[in-house]
Amino acid sequence: MSFPDPCELVPIETASEILGGESAPPDDMDSDASTGLRSCSWQTQASIDEPTLDGAGHVLTLTVMEPMGGMSADDFFATSKEAATDEADVEGCDDAYWMGGQLSAIKGDLLLGGAAGLADDSADAKESATELVAAACGSLS
Repeated sequence: MSFPDPCELVPIETASEILGGESAPPDDMDSDASTGLRSCSWQTQASIDEPTLDGAGHVLTLTVMEPMGGMSADDFFATSKEAATDEADVEGCDDAYWMGGQLSAIKGDLLLGGAAGLADDSADAKESATELVAAACGSLS
């Protein structure tokens, strides 16, 4: 399976739209695909220059991961979904669910996770996370 760089799945222009302000260059938080987990975050330059708890809402995080324990992506996703707090419908993804403020999705054999802010479960944060993960799933089509 090809293990994509999450920073390449969401164009900076799309991240800027979701953030509601110009995004600084994305931060590839794990460039080693051999770990089975790669993350990328985007945030506005303003939130970098003057970090505050209120500004944490101007941070998006996308994670791509491989299933653990020798499970298939479908089995891992189905098992994880049993603990879901809410269903989710994400355009371009095969299936998705919420666990608090963390959105989990599956596209083919790839598992994705998205969050806005500090995994905030407000309506605005969930909308931002949904747009982020939808953009990533769309890039995988």
